[in-house]
Amino acid sequence: MAGCFLIFRQPVNWGRRDVLFWNRTKPWNPMMITQTTRFSWSRAVFLCLIGMLGMSVTAFLPPLVSGQEKKAEEKSDPKAVAIYGDAASFQNKKLYDIAIEEWQRLLKTYPADPLARKGQFYLGVCLMQQKQYSEAATSFELTVTKYKPFESTEEAYYQLGWCRFTVAGDKQGDDKSALLTDSITSFTEGITKYPKGPFADDALYFRGESHYKLGNRDEAISSYQQLVDNHPKSNMRNSGLYALGVTYEELKKDEDAARIYDLFLEEFPEDGLAAEIQLRKADTVLRGGNVEQAEKLFSAMVALEGFPQLDFALYRQAGCLASLKRHEDAAAAYATLVESHENSRFVADARLSVGRCFFNAKKNEPALEWFQKVIALKGEETAEAAHWASRIQLGAKQFDAVLELTTLALPLAAESSFLPELLVDRADAMFEKGDKQEALKNYLEVVEKHAESSPAPQALYNATFTLLDLDQHAETVTRATAFLEKYKESALRPDIRYLLGEALVQQEKMPAAESTFRQLLKDHAGHSQYSQWQLRLSSILYMQMKYDETVSFTSGILEKLAGPQEKGQAHFLVGSAHFFQDKFAEAATSLSASLEVAPKGGQADEALLYLARSQFKQDKLAESRTTLERLLADFPKGRFQGQAYYRLGECLDAEKKPAEAVKQYDLLLASVPESPYVPYALYNKGYDLLGLEKIDEAAAVLADLVKRFPEHEIKKAAVIAQAETVYRRGRGQLDDDKYEEAIVSLKGLHDAYPDFPRLDAVLYDLGWAYLGAGKQDEAVEVFVRITKDHKESSFVADAHYRIGENQYDDDKFGEALASYALALESTPVAEIREAILHKTGWAHYKVDDFAKAQESFQLQVNDFGEGSFANDGRFMLAECEFKLGKWEQALALYKPLVEVKLSGDQFSVLVLLHGGQAARQLKQWDESLGLVNQVIENHKDSIYLPQAQLTVGRAYYGKKEYDKANELFEIVATGSRNATGAEARFHMGAVCFVQKEHANAVRQYQRVMFGFGAEKALAEVKKFQHLSATEAAICSEVLAGEAKAEADKAKYLTEAKGFYQYILDNHPESGSAANAKKRLEELSQGG
Repeated sequence: MAGCFLIFRQPVNWGRRDVLFWNRTKPWNPMMITQTTRFSWSRAVFLCLIGMLGMSVTAFLPPLVSGQEKKAEEKSDPKAVAIYGDAASFQNKKLYDIAIEEWQRLLKTYPADPLARKGQFYLGVCLMQQKQYSEAATSFELTVTKYKPFESTEEAYYQLGWCRFTVAGDKQGDDKSALLTDSITSFTEGITKYPKGPFADDALYFRGESHYKLGNRDEAISSYQQLVDNHPKSNMRNSGLYALGVTYEELKKDEDAARIYDLFLEEFPEDGLAAEIQLRKADTVLRGGNVEQAEKLFSAMVALEGFPQLDFALYRQAGCLASLKRHEDAAAAYATLVESHENSRFVADARLSVGRCFFNAKKNEPALEWFQKVIALKGEETAEAAHWASRIQLGAKQFDAVLELTTLALPLAAESSFLPELLVDRADAMFEKGDKQEALKNYLEVVEKHAESSPAPQALYNATFTLLDLDQHAETVTRATAFLEKYKESALRPDIRYLLGEALVQQEKMPAAESTFRQLLKDHAGHSQYSQWQLRLSSILYMQMKYDETVSFTSGILEKLAGPQEKGQAHFLVGSAHFFQDKFAEAATSLSASLEVAPKGGQADEALLYLARSQFKQDKLAESRTTLERLLADFPKGRFQGQAYYRLGECLDAEKKPAEAVKQYDLLLASVPESPYVPYALYNKGYDLLGLEKIDEAAAVLADLVKRFPEHEIKKAAVIAQAETVYRRGRGQLDDDKYEEAIVSLKGLHDAYPDFPRLDAVLYDLGWAYLGAGKQDEAVEVFVRITKDHKESSFVADAHYRIGENQYDDDKFGEALASYALALESTPVAEIREAILHKTGWAHYKVDDFAKAQESFQLQVNDFGEGSFANDGRFMLAECEFKLGKWEQALALYKPLVEVKLSGDQFSVLVLLHGGQAARQLKQWDESLGLVNQVIENHKDSIYLPQAQLTVGRAYYGKKEYDKANELFEIVATGSRNATGAEARFHMGAVCFVQKEHANAVRQYQRVMFGFGAEKALAEVKKFQHLSATEAAICSEVLAGEAKAEADKAKYLTEAKGFYQYILDNHPESGSAANAKKRLEELSQGG
């Protein structure tokens, strides 16, 4: 890392503030009261005399006090005056500790005495002498705040500010700032109240110093400027000019500083600081950029005989010469300093600078000689000298010499700013010798421990390069990113960005790599590697499958590429991009161009492969096979041998030659067993064998594929292929009604192949297999699993339906309705939807919700008027009207169904029966007889025959053909032991009643009451029992009313009461109970 050195490597500490302050303007030093004040010396003498003689103050007041003061002092207590005199005497004899006690005694004993204010002031003076500055400040503050102004008030303000300023020097942080701020306040109050007073100039100076220490440079300048402008005769003027110039300089206001320095030199040419001021003035010129003028100023100082700081002027002159690139003149000036000023503080740096200047002059031999002189001294400069010597030796490829030199120098460089330079030198030598890990350690030591050093950017670049060389890509990205964030102006940015891009490519982070190379091209057009970067960007676009951009960008740079290899690669990228855009003709053209330009180029084999694939995609199968055969011939053991065999197999498969394709796959498996295409070849071979009906061989190949490549991407497809064979087997068994075998196959498939994409179909078929095997519960469990695990399946609707059917069969009609609803929500196919609507209606019907049942049946009939369940739906619509007692609507719906074929004979019987019953309810007796007699005549084995006979009997009853009615009632009553028989017997009683055969009617009713199971009768029979008891009671009351004899009348009434009591005892909750209770009470009361 060569280059020009910076001039003035060693900074100069001018000792600007504290040294100047204490040496030039000491604080007030009150050796005696007469020395510390600026008013008449006679006052102090007079005070001493008072103390010695013990005279009354009123007799010896000095003539300078005013009449008011005289009046006040005349009122002083003689004892106060005595204490005052003693304290003054002790103070003048420098017995400050005793004086302090006396001043304090005066203030404590006579706080209101006119002498107290002076005592307060002098107490502060004595405390200052004892260096008790905080206590002194307190006393001075009381002087200016507690008492009216007097001759010492101005000085008290000044000393208060000075004490606070002094105490601040021992403080830190907020305490320091607060004291300095208070000192400024004190100085300002004194200056404001006494602008022409004898302490104004000192106060202005120290106020400036306080502002300076607070960092308030502008306010400090203001105070210094007031001192310079308003007090031209002040003994602080030289200090004020000096402080003003230096503060301007620190604010980088060199023109103002130079003006003040010129004024200083004009007014104080013999001042002890004049030489420093001359040097400072020259430095301002140098900083202003006028190096040539600065060199002349320094040269003039060097020429002055006896110049106080000749070595420094010479040092500065040499630096200017070096800056002016007069390196050999600079070397001579530095050498003069070394030889003539051996005790100068600049000699060590000058000795080193001789070597630097020779180095910059490319005079390596004398440069190395001077560097070795510095190294031999083992001083602070050894590290830098060793660094530059190392650079010379690295340039000469003397790597071992560098390692030897840095081994010597590094222990001496622990505190040197050139430690990082030496570490880089050593790392460079190690890298060149091949020890890259150790080199990396040294580079990173600079990066991590010396991050702000000048070689840190180069060290970070070298470390990044080394990391990439060591394939540590993630760390390469981290370090390169850190470089770009930190070093915005480094010349190494294009190189580091290139390394970043390459590392991102290796990490396959292509979008980031693309962005990196685009930024590289944008920022560094014209770079010598520009075309290589462009080609690299093309490949990155291609790797990201940004094929349009690959084609457009690469085509745009193709003509600018120089060599055949670069052009061949560019054509290849364009052709491959076209291939992946399915532009196979264009791909073939570009790939052919690549092979023509670079037939044996680095990408030729891949170009042949993609050319063959482009031909394949264009159905140019023979051409594709020819190209693949050329690939195998030109590159027999090449990287694409395995894929070539695989692609040949693909071609043969496309030509529907599976047997020949299998041979190519076998060649791949035998010749290139480690090829990444082996799994694909096995997969295709397996399917080819399936196509050849070699199921067992196919299963074996697929099993081998799954076993050998358990982590391969194709495993999932292979497993699915295996599952497909099992599924086909299970479906065949199901179709052949081999339900148990089908269950084994399908259940095994489901359990073994959880990723089979048609797992829902497997479960559905398994459910049907269970149904076929009569395993209803297992089937339902499978259908439930479909609804839970395959909610998007097309089988979900039917599965819900099958679940509902099972619930319906178990009389769980509410649950069935919920399942049917879920089935409808799952958008079933039409035929299943019709069945679901139909069974939904039935489920509502079963729970006597005839209105909702009617809605479902109506929706079914509307949507599926010609469906399988259409007529059954119409029948159930009639049934719903019938159940709702809407006889006219029901009859209207039944009549069209008389000649319609329904799904069951019972439905046809019910059409006639319920149609006839509806007609009977409408008193359409003949219509009723016409319908119901068909049941009696044509359906003699129907379970509904007794109801039909009962209905016909009731129709005859309605027509008042009682004999015919009674004949049919007798048949039903004697033939049926259920509610139909009980109803028939009840109606026989009614026939007797209307024929006024009341006693016979009572017997018929009693046969209902105490027959048909009596008290153990079915619930539907009990209805007719309590009705029969009521009618029997009425008949008995009628008989009682007709009886001639009182005994007969009493007998019939007793029987009536018995019938009513029967109702209350056996049917207390029935509809007949209330009337029975009422009549029983009435009969008991003789009613």
